[in-house]
Amino acid sequence: MRFRPWLTSLLVSVSVGLSAWGQDEFKPLVQDTRPWQISTDSGVTKLDAKLVAMKEGVLTFENAEGSKREVPLDRLAPEDRRTALIDRVGSGVVVVGAKDVYGESSAFGSGFLIHASGLVVTNYHVIAGAGEVEVTFRDDSQARSAAVMSIDREHDIAFLRVDGIPQGVHVVEILSNQLPALGTSVWTLGHPNGLTNTAGWGQISAVRRTNEMPAQLRQVLASPEESRWLQTTAVLAHGSSGGPLLSEDGKAVGINTFVLSPQLGFAVHITHARDAYLKAREGTPLALPVAPGENEDALAWLSKEVAVILKKYSEQYSELEKAAPTLGQDQTIARLSTLSAKYCDQLLVLAKDNPDSWPAVQALAYAAQLCQQQEGEETLGLVCDLALEHHLTEKHLHAIMKMIVMQPNETARGFCRQVLEKSPHQKVRVAANLGLVVNLLGWLNQPDSIDLGEISRRRDEVKSLTTQLEQSMANSDNEALKQEGGMLVTRLRQQLEAIKVGTPTPEIQGVDVEGENFKLSDYRGKVVLLDFFADWCPYCKQMYPSEREMVQRLSKRPFALLGVHCESQKVLQELVNNKTVTWRSWADGEQGPIATSWPVEGFPTLVLVDAQGIVRWQSGGTPDEKVLNELIEKLLLEAEG
Repeated sequence: MRFRPWLTSLLVSVSVGLSAWGQDEFKPLVQDTRPWQISTDSGVTKLDAKLVAMKEGVLTFENAEGSKREVPLDRLAPEDRRTALIDRVGSGVVVVGAKDVYGESSAFGSGFLIHASGLVVTNYHVIAGAGEVEVTFRDDSQARSAAVMSIDREHDIAFLRVDGIPQGVHVVEILSNQLPALGTSVWTLGHPNGLTNTAGWGQISAVRRTNEMPAQLRQVLASPEESRWLQTTAVLAHGSSGGPLLSEDGKAVGINTFVLSPQLGFAVHITHARDAYLKAREGTPLALPVAPGENEDALAWLSKEVAVILKKYSEQYSELEKAAPTLGQDQTIARLSTLSAKYCDQLLVLAKDNPDSWPAVQALAYAAQLCQQQEGEETLGLVCDLALEHHLTEKHLHAIMKMIVMQPNETARGFCRQVLEKSPHQKVRVAANLGLVVNLLGWLNQPDSIDLGEISRRRDEVKSLTTQLEQSMANSDNEALKQEGGMLVTRLRQQLEAIKVGTPTPEIQGVDVEGENFKLSDYRGKVVLLDFFADWCPYCKQMYPSEREMVQRLSKRPFALLGVHCESQKVLQELVNNKTVTWRSWADGEQGPIATSWPVEGFPTLVLVDAQGIVRWQSGGTPDEKVLNELIEKLLLEAEG
C-alpha cells in the first residue's frame, strides 16, 4: 500500500470483499426492451427499445424488429438519462483483482475500459505487489487474466490489457482537455466496500495541485507539485480505487484514488494518464510483481525468486515447530540454526548472481534477518559487504539496513556507521542514525562487556548521535520528520538516562523479611549482584539452585547477592524459611518503590555493581550462567587487587 493508515486507500482486501462480488453474476441494469421518454420538437414521445450503444453523447437504441435509432443523450428525460448512463458506462467498469506471488487473493479495486483493444486503466496501488491480475466485467462473470502494460507511480496509475473483451462493452470516453469547474456535477461507478457497480452522484468541491495539499499529505502522495487532484463529494470508499470519476454525460474526468473521509474523496485528473497510456499502447507486458519504486518499501511485497526460498523455509520451520516439544530446547535451537544457515546461503547466492536487482535487495534483507538465529557474525558480515558494495547509493538500502540493525553486534553497528557517513540520501542517513542509537541503547541495557572505558564511549556515542539526529530531523524536507523529531529525540534521551550501566548505583533502601532496614550502600567495597525476582516466575525459580551455590562458593570473598523480591512478604518469608532463598532480600512487594524506580521490564532482572558502587552490567531474563560467573570473577579480581 502506498498510503498511510490515516490516508485511507480505496483498495480493499479481497478477504473482506470477495464474497460480496466474486461468486455472484451481476445482471446488467438494462437488458431488454423498455420504454424511454424522448423530448422532440413536437413534444415528449415514448420509445420501446433496447439501449445498445453510446458514443460522444449519442445513444443507439434497437427495437424488437431490429431497427436502430440514434438519440442525443440530452433528449432523454432526466431519470432515463441517468439509467442510460449507468447501463452503458457500467458495462465498461471492471473489478480488478490481484493475487500475490503465492497465488492467494490479496486485494481488489476498480478500473475501466479506455480503448477497444482491451486497455483498462486503474490505480497503481491496486496492482502493486501482484503476481497475477484479473478483471471481471459487469455483464460477464468470467474473470479474465490481465497483463500490466505500464505504470505511473507518481500519479498512481496503471494500464492493463485484457484479451477478448465481451461483446457490446462500452469504452469509457475521456474528457481530458479541461478541468471541471467548482460545483460541477460528477458521478462515480465502482465497487465501494465490495458492493459492485455502485453509482453515486456528487460535485467537484475543489481542484488542487499537489503543492496546495497539506504538508503531510504531500509527503504521502509523493506526486509532482503541479499534479491535479479533483476533490469530490461523490460516493467513494474501499474498493473504488481505479474507477472513473465521470462528467454528467458519462466521460471520465478523473481516476478515483483515495479518500480522507466521507464526501472527501480525490481523483487524479485523467490528463495525467496520457504518458502511461502511450507506453501501454506501444509497450510489452511488465514482469510481475512489478518492482517497488525508489520511494516505496523494497520489502512491501515479495519477488518471485525470494518468495520461493522463503516458502520452503517457512514450511520447514513449521515442521520444526511441531517437533520442538519432543526434541528439547538445545536440539531445537541447533536445528533452527542449521535451517536458517541453509536458507541464508540460498538467499546470498541469489543476491550474488544478480547483485543490482530488486530481488537481490530482498534476498540480503531476509538473509540478515535469518542471521539472528545463527552463531557468530561472519554471515552477517557478508550481507553487509554486499549491501555496501551494490546498494550504498540506493534508497532501497533502507530495507536491508532495518534488518541488519536488529542484530545486537558490532558488525551491524559498523554497517550503520558507514551508511550514516556515505549514503547520499537524507532519509537513509536518518534511518541509519536512529537505528544505530537504538542498537547502542540495547547494548547498554544488556552489555556484553564490563569495561568502563567501553561503556563510557558507547554512552558518549549515543549522546552525540542523538544530537546529530535532532539536527537532521529539524533540517529535513519531510514535514512528518520535523514534527516527530523533537518528541523522538526526547524519548531517546530519556531512555539513555534510565539506563544505569556505567553510572553510580542509585541508593536502595528498604526492609528485609525480618523487618530490618538496610541499604545498598552498606555493601560498598563488595561486588553486588542485584536480583529483581518473583516466585511466580519460572525463570526466577530456575535460577534458585545456581544462586544458592554462588552464595556459598563466594562466601569468603568480597561479594554479596541481594534480592529485590516483588511479591508479598508472606511469600518471601516462606522462601527464606524453607531455605529456597539463602540471600538477603528487600521485601519490596508488588509494584514496590524499589522495582518501579529501576528500569525493570520483566523477571528476572539482574544488575551487577562493582565495589565502588558503579553499575557495570545488567540483563533481563535468564543469563548465561558461565558468562555471569566470568563477569563476577573479573569484578572480584578488581576489588581484591
